[in-house]
Amino acid sequence: MKTDLTPHIAPLLAALILASACGDPTPSSSAAETPQRPRISTATTLAGAPTPLLGAALPGVLALPSGATRALALPGAGVLSRWEVSTGQRVEVGQALATIISQEIVDLRSELTEAQRALKAHQDLVARLQAQVKSGVLPIRDVQQAELAMLEVRGRVDRLRRQLAARQTGAQGAGGTQRWVATAAGQITAISCAEGAAVDRGTTCLTLIEPREAELRASLPERMIPSLDQMSQARWAPHDGGAQVALKLKRRAAALHAATRTLDVFFVREDGAPFARPPGSSGRVELSWPAPADAASVPRVAVVEIEGASNVFTQSSADAAPQLRPVKVLGESAGGLIVRGEGVAPGVAVVHRGAFALKSARLLAGGQ
Repeated sequence: MKTDLTPHIAPLLAALILASACGDPTPSSSAAETPQRPRISTATTLAGAPTPLLGAALPGVLALPSGATRALALPGAGVLSRWEVSTGQRVEVGQALATIISQEIVDLRSELTEAQRALKAHQDLVARLQAQVKSGVLPIRDVQQAELAMLEVRGRVDRLRRQLAARQTGAQGAGGTQRWVATAAGQITAISCAEGAAVDRGTTCLTLIEPREAELRASLPERMIPSLDQMSQARWAPHDGGAQVALKLKRRAAALHAATRTLDVFFVREDGAPFARPPGSSGRVELSWPAPADAASVPRVAVVEIEGASNVFTQSSADAAPQLRPVKVLGESAGGLIVRGEGVAPGVAVVHRGAFALKSARLLAGGQ
């Protein structure tokens, strides 16, 4: 069904014409409602006191100083009878390493063994001759001559036994043995004398290292050497993901490496304990220096770059507008960044959540 709208349109047109005749002004652009900027949600944290600045992160490796390798020499001559230790074993001072028998006693034992063998041969000969005498094959004088020779050998055996007993009684240790004990602690890396070998006094038969004396070596660039004495903190982060270890500087090399222009510096654990990892373990050595007293520590996300300059937003209260503060980033710290700038000090609230949004809104508004 078609509806006629003419009766309804006429009154509307009349109203429009009347409004125009009465001079009702059209709203100008200046009176138009100004669009509101969207509110940016932010969160602040208090800037902290300046912590040590991370000045360098260098490769570091555990290494043994030259004195950590020791060669142990025999205290006396003799025959190395038996080893009491093996390669790879750790020994402490005073622990038994080997048993050594006096060379004189070894020689006497050898002579006695030969003499006893000769005596047995003579005894067997005398027994055979006596049997032949009884059967009438040989005269008695042949047996008497063999018996005299046997008695002579027996006398030699008795004499050697007495000499051996006297030497063993007067020699160090039971039975003429000497107990070789460790004069240094460490881990055995090499045993160079075989059991049963004749050895002289002073012969080096065993080498050990002391892993507990390992030092952490790092190569410091030449430009950082003058400030080494002002270093406030050093830490080692092992590559295997273990816990960081606080360090203290022990010594430095006497000269630079000519090719790299670096100086070897050596660290030990700050608590004085040995490193738990073996020599050759590597990691990162982090060196820190004191920050200026007028600096502050802020979260890394609080620092924004605007036109190549570093800035932070500070906020005096929850209702106050954030204020842009130019800062100079002095370096890194364990908790973030160390910065210095007017209006930024320990205890000042800095925006850490929403800082990038504030930066973006400022750029869109033309830097206002």
